[in-house]
Amino acid sequence: MQTQIICPSTGAELSFDVAGDDETATRMWQQRVRVRCPLCEGVHERPYREIYVTGLMDQFGCVPADMKEDRIH
Repeated sequence: MQTQIICPSTGAELSFDVAGDDETATRMWQQRVRVRCPLCEGVHERPYREIYVTGLMDQFGCVPADMKEDRIH
C-alpha cells in the first residue's frame, strides 16, 4: 500500500510503499517503521498501525485533515 511522509525539515511530501497484507499487518502492528529521507538524510519513524490506517483511509479518500498533517514526521 502506498502512503506518504512529510519531511519535518523540508516540508516535502514523499511517497513510499509499505506492505499491507494480513501476515505483515499482524507481524508489524506493534512495530515502528523507519524511513530514511533522501532530502534531509534523516530517519523519520512512525508506528506501523498509524501508517497502515492512514494508507488504507487514503485509498478510499477519507483521511481526516488532521491525519494528513500528521503523516510521518
